[in-house]
Formats: sequence, structure tokens, C-alpha cells
Amino acid sequence: MTTRHIAGFFLIPLVLLVAAGAINALSLWSFLGNLAVPWFCTALAIAVMVLGVTCLLLQRPPSTIPARRAALVVAAVLVILGVGFIVDAFAYARPADWLASAGEWVGFAVILAGVFWLPRLPNPPSDAKS
Repeated sequence: MTTRHIAGFFLIPLVLLVAAGAINALSLWSFLGNLAVPWFCTALAIAVMVLGVTCLLLQRPPSTIPARRAALVVAAVLVILGVGFIVDAFAYARPADWLASAGEWVGFAVILAGVFWLPRLPNPPSDAKS
């Protein structure tokens, strides 16, 4: 892991969290956009941080993390998050917006899986003309 990679895993989530806060505080989008876009930014920031921590622990760039380990990390994070949602639902009474919470979990699952999958895509051939 290079210093550039480590800085990226810190700075990208930081920028996403600042953007989420600004969008929410300044109402930069429509009503639904002001609900969805900050959530997307924070979910993406958390997913990038999980990927970064995984890369730092394994001392590998994202594209070289073995698929089984990546799947294990994604599954473990989603199970822990799901259990946390369920425990909180019972501890604090079942919320009226449980469907929104389920949607957030599914959305985060897609984002987290995508963050781990994206580096595995092959790079297209360069379109640079000589």
C-alpha cells in the first residue's frame, strides 16, 4: 500500500461526508434528493472506508484482494449491520419506517459489494491516438 492509496482511502470518504452534510444543510436538491443523496454519499463513504481498512489489514491494493476474502468481508459487514438493525428494532420498538431501514440495508449491500467488485473489472484498452 502506497501513501497515495492510504490518503485516498481517508480523503475520499471525508469529501463524501462533507458533501453529504452540505447537501443536507443547504437543501441543494429536491425534497427526495435531499433525503437520498446525503444517504448515498454517507453509504459510499462507509463502503470506501471498509474497503480501505480491508486493504490496509491485508496490505494489498483493492484489485488483488482474493474474491473469497472480499465476499467474506462484505457478508460479515452486512450480517453485523443487519443484526444491529434487528436488535435496535426490538430494543427501541419497531419503527414505523422499517421498510425504509430495509431499503437502506439493501442499498448499502449493493454499494458495498460494488466497491469491492469495481476494482476487479478489466481496464478497457486505451483510446489514446498516437
